[in-house]
Amino acid sequence: METGSIIKGVGKGDILMKQILHVPELKCNLFSVTSITDKGYSFELNREECRIFKGGEVFALGKRANQLYQLLFQVENSEKNESQVYLSTYPNKKEKLKVWHERLSHQNVGHVRSILNQLKIPIIDDIDFFCQDCMLGKLHVLPIKLSSSRADQPGKIIYANLGSPVEEQSLGGAFYFLMLKDDYSHYPGNMMSSFSRE
Repeated sequence: METGSIIKGVGKGDILMKQILHVPELKCNLFSVTSITDKGYSFELNREECRIFKGGEVFALGKRANQLYQLLFQVENSEKNESQVYLSTYPNKKEKLKVWHERLSHQNVGHVRSILNQLKIPIIDDIDFFCQDCMLGKLHVLPIKLSSSRADQPGKIIYANLGSPVEEQSLGGAFYFLMLKDDYSHYPGNMMSSFSRE
């Protein structure tokens, strides 16, 4: 699976929590904190562990392992469900260091290599790769003068930022995203757009 590629979930099942999205192309399952909090659970973490609460009681526990929190789930095998569920599996195929650098939010390459070695995740060590995003992020930019005037009511001044076209089309067919922010209320908004790439 390439970074940025579109993959689709092909099934849902029950793993103590209902309606978990099953995406077979993913080699390592990620847990969405926002999805669980939207369903009425609460989430708490510290330097050593994370906890998921339901109705004030601990529902699930995770322990910190290096720079990640690993949830301590137990898979229950059911005779009704023929498919096996793997909550934490890694690909046998080695990925390039650049792919992991991007997946881990453009961390320092030495730090990425260290994390992957500690987790015993095999990599193709392509040290000489060039990351344009990191280069642009480190460029010196002159400060923008702050405006002294502010909106005195909602909707009077709205800031907009249109993101450049992305290589991979979104599931809804969009290549662009538009971020909006109201100056008065600071209310953010965003929308996807399927304008032509030309």
